[in-house]
Amino acid sequence: MQASPINFVWLSEKRRSLLYYLQNGPKDIEEIKSHFGVTSRLIVPEIKKMVKAGIMIETDGFYKLSNIGKLNLESLEDIINTAELIEIDPDYWENSDLTAIPVNLYQRIGKLKNSTIYNYNLDDICDCPVQLREGIGASKDVLTFMPFLPPLQPSLYLGPMSKGTHVTMILTKSIMEKMKREFPLEYEKHLRSPNCHLYLCDEDILRPMIVVTDNFLLLGFFKKNGVYGNKELMSYDKRALEWGRELCRHYISISEPVK
Repeated sequence: MQASPINFVWLSEKRRSLLYYLQNGPKDIEEIKSHFGVTSRLIVPEIKKMVKAGIMIETDGFYKLSNIGKLNLESLEDIINTAELIEIDPDYWENSDLTAIPVNLYQRIGKLKNSTIYNYNLDDICDCPVQLREGIGASKDVLTFMPFLPPLQPSLYLGPMSKGTHVTMILTKSIMEKMKREFPLEYEKHLRSPNCHLYLCDEDILRPMIVVTDNFLLLGFFKKNGVYGNKELMSYDKRALEWGRELCRHYISISEPVK
């Protein structure tokens, strides 16, 4: 049984490296040999296999990626990125409830690979991480979805908002009611601030805690048993930040503005 093109490339480090090299444009055999520091005997068999598989095309002595090769490169990057992300903390990803992530973002979850996992101790689980506080304070725009209400969260954004930071906050109905009931002053300040937009989202599934600032992402998932974990993902990577913004924009699209 013949392997699929993506498996054909994935199972060979040499083929993966050659695929990435050719994304910069056509190369002749001498350029390829020089780049990898190998002889014809070592590299030519791999080239022939990739041409036969339809991943590469040879024209006038130059090799380039076929359309299939280009598509496989995109798929391969997603696979590798996801594998590297999982390696950070396999147990975290195995036990997290990811059902609230839309398919298009789930398939690109590898964009989060340049992240760290922040592990809360029992003594500081109610505290606000320094990275988050600094990220909010230094930002012009903040997007956040709050599936629960940490004790310090209601007042966390008031100072930055008073200095011009724009905050878009998505709440579930139960969290909005809790904020009204337990933190009425803070709720009113959020509601009346010209720099804050509140949205109300359905509670049909457990969605992750997410905060995206201009240069920082915090992302935390519920476990499959419905309990919020003591670990949260943090990143300063631009690709991770854009992934987080897309997730927030998706939640906004299925929410209603609070007036």
